[in-house]
Amino acid sequence: MSTIESKEQAVAVAHQVIARVREVNTLVKKLQDEDMLGLECAETVQLERLSAKNAAAALVLAEWIVKEHNQ
Repeated sequence: MSTIESKEQAVAVAHQVIARVREVNTLVKKLQDEDMLGLECAETVQLERLSAKNAAAALVLAEWIVKEHNQ
């Protein structure tokens, strides 16, 4: 999604961000428990993918908030 056109879309994007953050936290804990944090594996690749999606979503949400509040 490159833009948000409604409050409902913003809420949906926010829910997606929250879900990805929870998944990231679970993966980080798993990697820490296995002393594998920072090593190249499927989980770290997934962390990078989820982080990139959240960064893009955060930008879209921020732009929508600014637009909605005329700042």
